[in-house]
Amino acid sequence: MIEEVFAPGMAAMAAPVFRRKQAIAVISIAGPRGRLAAVRRGELAPALLAAAAELGPISNASSLFGRPPLGKG
Repeated sequence: MIEEVFAPGMAAMAAPVFRRKQAIAVISIAGPRGRLAAVRRGELAPALLAAAAELGPISNASSLFGRPPLGKG
């Protein structure tokens, strides 16, 4: 969780997406700090983690995850 690191008045949180114990992506939530205060981030954290956990196993169905990382191919 971060506050005002990249832009004044903004807050964000992120969770890694794992497939077979390897981080393959990140999912994030960002917004105005007034609407994404620490309490609200705590409320959203379980849903963010659940979404990240759901994306890992189904990523096999997407051709986007089979591409080489940016700058690697």
